[in-house]
Amino acid sequence: MSVIELPPLQLGTRDWLLRYQSDLLSPVFHIYRNGKQIATTIHDTHQVMVDSFDRADFEIRDDEEPPEYNVPYKGLVWWYGNPIVATYLIEQLIDAVWVQQAEVFEMGEAVYTWQTGVLPNNEESQFRIRAIDPAGNESDPLLLSKFVVRRPEKVEWSWSYDSGTGQVTVDEVA
Repeated sequence: MSVIELPPLQLGTRDWLLRYQSDLLSPVFHIYRNGKQIATTIHDTHQVMVDSFDRADFEIRDDEEPPEYNVPYKGLVWWYGNPIVATYLIEQLIDAVWVQQAEVFEMGEAVYTWQTGVLPNNEESQFRIRAIDPAGNESDPLLLSKFVVRRPEKVEWSWSYDSGTGQVTVDEVA
């Protein structure tokens, strides 16, 4: 099982097209939103609606296993809109190179949001947003960073009880 989630395409103010692919020959995709299954499909795209400030966390799988949804592992970046802008380019710093992740069109919204892909555990991820006007002029970038801790390391432990003293001792196992 290996699903590659491609950057989503914005179709409208709140409409997005999820895109993905699998290394299986004839995959059946299971699409989850915030840990709950919303669709099963053989198609490699799925249209969703996300309201402003909605925290929608999507996961696409090509097996029957449910997602491990406990702590968010994707980030949400947001910025203020500007009516003189044509589009916003969202880039992520990957291996010291700024890589475009999405293009969001100015639609007259006061605030825009974009959800990142899966972020690495216990690492800072850096993003920048550049506004482009209709003439192609670029703004200075808005720099953002996200630090995600998906799940703390599991601690192995043991305990013992001393019936003479009534004391319980909990020890971490190395």
